[in-house]
Amino acid sequence: MVEIVITESAWADLDAIEDYIALDSPRYARMWIEKIFTHIEQLRAFPLSGKIVPEYQMEQVREIVFRGYRIVYYIPTPERVEVIRVIHGAKELK
Repeated sequence: MVEIVITESAWADLDAIEDYIALDSPRYARMWIEKIFTHIEQLRAFPLSGKIVPEYQMEQVREIVFRGYRIVYYIPTPERVEVIRVIHGAKELK
């Protein structure tokens, strides 16, 4: 089974997303974050399912997209996935 690690920067992204959505609906914000985590959890079984991130062009840096949000992750070993960012698709990945 693949281990999933969420980095500090990804946690900060998730907190910011939840805070922004919660301005309109705290309930919907929580549901949105849960849906993002459902997509992250799928990486346990399918770590190579995401496409290669165009900004990096590295086999180990991939992303899955959920309703306009990019879940960017790094695969340092076949047994480990590190979620490094969760950003809106309109934002530039640095």
